[in-house]
Amino acid sequence: MITKQINNLLSGGEFPEETSQRELIETHISWVILCDQFVYKIKKPIQYSFLDFSTLERRNYYCHREIELNKRLTPNVYLEVLPVRKSQDKIIIGGKKGTIIDYAVKMNRLDIENKWINC
Repeated sequence: MITKQINNLLSGGEFPEETSQRELIETHISWVILCDQFVYKIKKPIQYSFLDFSTLERRNYYCHREIELNKRLTPNVYLEVLPVRKSQDKIIIGGKKGTIIDYAVKMNRLDIENKWINC
């Protein structure tokens, strides 16, 4: 995905569930979208000396690895990997319509007010 597609997802894209909130947090390797109940993390198509997310296949692989590794210690946070699709001019997380353009890690949103989260 590219920044323009992320903006399209934020402004008029489809998520697996209804959400009134779509807040973007950008890191050097990911776009993280905070929704009402869930968080979606999409890896940027980048390559550094210490990681390579440069292809769709690699991003899919590393999304699944992230779930596999992190679910051991936080089983109620990391949920699944969903395809990110483009159908006409709309970006959609999940579903079956459209061409797969990326993958997203779906997580439960944590209560940031609770300083002692028991995962």
